[in-house]
Amino acid sequence: MQPIVVLLTGSAAAQPSQYVMERAIRHHDLDWRYLTAEVAPERLPDALAGVRAMGFCGGHLDEVHQRAALPLFDAADEISRAVGAADCFTRSDQGLTAANLLGPAVTALARRGGFDPAGRRAMIVGAGKMGRAAAFQLAAEGAAGITAADRNAAAAEELAAMLAARFPECGVEVLPWQPPLAVAEGADLLVHAIPAAAHAEGLLLALDTLRPTLHLLDVNVSPPCAELLRQAAACGCRTHEGLDLFVEQLALAFRAWTSVEPDRRVMRDAAEEFLMEV
Repeated sequence: MQPIVVLLTGSAAAQPSQYVMERAIRHHDLDWRYLTAEVAPERLPDALAGVRAMGFCGGHLDEVHQRAALPLFDAADEISRAVGAADCFTRSDQGLTAANLLGPAVTALARRGGFDPAGRRAMIVGAGKMGRAAAFQLAAEGAAGITAADRNAAAAEELAAMLAARFPECGVEVLPWQPPLAVAEGADLLVHAIPAAAHAEGLLLALDTLRPTLHLLDVNVSPPCAELLRQAAACGCRTHEGLDLFVEQLALAFRAWTSVEPDRRVMRDAAEEFLMEV
């Protein structure tokens, strides 16, 4: 049977995943199919039952389904359980196994830019799903310390408590939310995990605390936090765009499903083409 993977989404409008994945499948001459299925939240259990019945090899979960789907899987990786959300799944002998690839995508992208998390410090701005996933993976890969900041103080404290309990060797602190936020002293990586729209009244980071040794990763795809990236680059920081992070997530899933290392340049070009047309 032809291997099939599927994106389960609330709305197929402006979804680049199928376009990007099909381009990679063709580039690597694989006899795979990637489908997109619109699924209402209340029909998600039925959709996953269909995935099991039809023998699909795996799939992606859109934002609207990532939390609700987690308890519906047969197994889940540690980061999915810690974050409380899964963004993809794979068929295995145990059934359907959920995974959260955002954190691994963050560290993979940072490593290609020359940043090794082991023994280094990071700052996470935004303690939602994306910030939690990034922080968990950085701590899992040996980060020496993590500073968390969020306009919701309780969310930042919850993230810090989760990290401290799971990774006691990683120093964790919470930075009070008083924009402009100064980059934490000693931080080598800053993960900007809040919506670009939050900067409507100006940048939330103190630009005079950016430094050339800093790696800055913005998780926003469309629209990106362009002014922050521009200012950081002007300060000599190594910057990573949200679109690169999105492509890395897709690439990690592609590799997990097909055992083929995809050409990320091909995938990035496809993502740019799609976004230019919507």
